[in-house]
Amino acid sequence: MISSADRLIQISGSGCQPGRGFDLVDYQLVDADQRRVYTVYGRLPQGHFDPDMGSSFNKIRHLLQSKIDELPPTASTVEISPEYDILSAGGEPPLQMDPSPDPYPRLAGFPSLAAAHTIRWDHLIEEERLDQQIDLCSYYTRTQGRKQVIFKYSAVPDWFGWLWRELVLYVQLPKHPFTVPFDRIVTDESGHRILGLTIAYVKGGTLRDSPPTIFKLKYLHQLTSVIDDLNLKYGVHHSDIHPGNILFDKATESIQLIDFGFSSRITSDRPELADRADTKGVAFTIYEILTGDYSHRDAVCEWPEIDIVVNMKEWQLRDGIKLDASVDEFRLQLTNWLEYRADLSPIGHYTACPEHVADELPLPRRPNKWSISPVTGIYDDEYDWEHRRISWQRLPEYKLVHDVIYLANGKALEGELPCVDD
Repeated sequence: MISSADRLIQISGSGCQPGRGFDLVDYQLVDADQRRVYTVYGRLPQGHFDPDMGSSFNKIRHLLQSKIDELPPTASTVEISPEYDILSAGGEPPLQMDPSPDPYPRLAGFPSLAAAHTIRWDHLIEEERLDQQIDLCSYYTRTQGRKQVIFKYSAVPDWFGWLWRELVLYVQLPKHPFTVPFDRIVTDESGHRILGLTIAYVKGGTLRDSPPTIFKLKYLHQLTSVIDDLNLKYGVHHSDIHPGNILFDKATESIQLIDFGFSSRITSDRPELADRADTKGVAFTIYEILTGDYSHRDAVCEWPEIDIVVNMKEWQLRDGIKLDASVDEFRLQLTNWLEYRADLSPIGHYTACPEHVADELPLPRRPNKWSISPVTGIYDDEYDWEHRRISWQRLPEYKLVHDVIYLANGKALEGELPCVDD
């Protein structure tokens, strides 16, 4: 279940802006539970809104959190007062306010993805809403029966680029014992448009939320092993190594790296990657797991230098953690690996790696506006204009009917669910 605190995500917003005789506030938020976008706005006399944009947004989010289940199911625009009360809640904004087509591309446009298994989202059963744009789902295969998977998607069109990067890389990467296996590409009901991906479901939780009872030295070695393979063998920079992106598989006693949304191929013309280097990520991750101290990275995008933890005189272990070796041994093994990586010659380009992944696949150009063919009378371009909108909305979780099976597309199952090919 998605917590109320995590339910609303800011998409965009101008905050409080002075107008001609009035102040403007304008935010877009998505409700991760219903997968519905809300535009919150107000036009009021100057000085009525808090000039602090962060404070303004927090008040708006708090208002929506307290009232969201009272809004009409078709509402997508919310007008607010200077006192942060809801004045009105309306329907869809006019088309001219949102003229761009959805970015979800046609699978047929990417021959290099043709070998990947696919599944339509109306063949996926929604089991649990785990987090923002992440659901636990299941489906049935012809020979293996029920299979649980994680469905990752982007109900916010402007964010699809991050998911696309992850999807393409998952398809290209070889299977690895310490990364969560890719499962399938998820398409719309037609089977043509790419909406997301499924990956294997690993029971056990992340190293941040559900660390193992005994943290073993081999888990450090597993992490450095997968990072070495990503960086040195495949030419990939993960860029988001932290305990929340590492699952622990109790059955195999192994870590499983997830979330390649920030990943990129290694090139020398991307100096900004050094701020989130994977070696940095490993050093901070081990420190955070052992100490429970996340203060050095939680609130920053660019990570500080690792000297701040590597050269720390003493690591104060968090309450309840048990190790199979001394903390000094963990630190020694980590330091040895960091020195080994520092002594290597820099990789100038990912193609220099022995088993490098293929080039990135750019998304097709997303036009700024739609147009109708004067010949056919239908929308005409590579996005399949006549089906230019994906309907993501679903019932809020509290309205789901017990014993009714709901699918990943938000609709209730009617009839029998078909099996997919293995």
